[in-house]
Amino acid sequence: MATKLEKAQDKYEQLLRDLAEKAIMLEQLQLVSDGVRQALEQARESVADRRLELEFIEAEIARQEESSQQNREELEQRKQELEQLIEERSGAIDVKKSKMAPLTKALAGAEYDFKFADKGMTLERQKYDKAKRTDDHDALRRHQENLKRMKIDIMKRRRQMDDLKRQIAKLEKPIKEYQQELEEYQQELDTLQARLDDSDDEQRQQLLEGLQQQRKHKQGELQRAELLVQDRLADVGEDLFERRVRHPVLEKYYPDIDTIARVIDELMAEDKK
Repeated sequence: MATKLEKAQDKYEQLLRDLAEKAIMLEQLQLVSDGVRQALEQARESVADRRLELEFIEAEIARQEESSQQNREELEQRKQELEQLIEERSGAIDVKKSKMAPLTKALAGAEYDFKFADKGMTLERQKYDKAKRTDDHDALRRHQENLKRMKIDIMKRRRQMDDLKRQIAKLEKPIKEYQQELEEYQQELDTLQARLDDSDDEQRQQLLEGLQQQRKHKQGELQRAELLVQDRLADVGEDLFERRVRHPVLEKYYPDIDTIARVIDELMAEDKK
């Protein structure tokens, strides 16, 4: 608990500051001694500078926090888009493959049947050639008819295979394109996820912590500068009071200061006893 003397001293300094602030309000600082006035001006400038520096740091902290949050939100949004695209492309590939599977199976069967039919026609041609050498007209005619029928069948089978190949190729082209896109999306997703998990956030956090430390330090400087202004105001009031600067308004403060000054002297005298 503060003693009577400490309370009186605080009251004395407050009266001096009140006197100084009244002089500032009345624009009468020219009445103050040059050195005292300059010391006050320097202290007030220091406060203004510290406040400006603190505002800059706080603005940078806000910008970093907003930038970090915005950047993460953008990455998260792109991640969702990529995941959606990957799901869509994977689904499209599955649909195309499901359509292509029976065609591939049909083509394999058609190629097997074609080889079998082609081999049968080769054997039939051999029989035709033999009948031709032996002048077996009945066999020659029979084999000739068989060859005609087989050629037509071979042509049909070839057209069937060509048609199946075209259908498969029509499906294979978008599948390849989708697979390429899928790989690109997956690579981008992996890179993006790495950025989300990476030390980028740690670096940003370290930067923010550094700025917050600077803010704390600057707040301390500002508090000390503001306290110095209070001291300089008291010096201004004391300068006006001690020199009893004549002014119709300022002079009204002098009696109260005289009174508290006498109280301080009395209390100090009592302490010495």
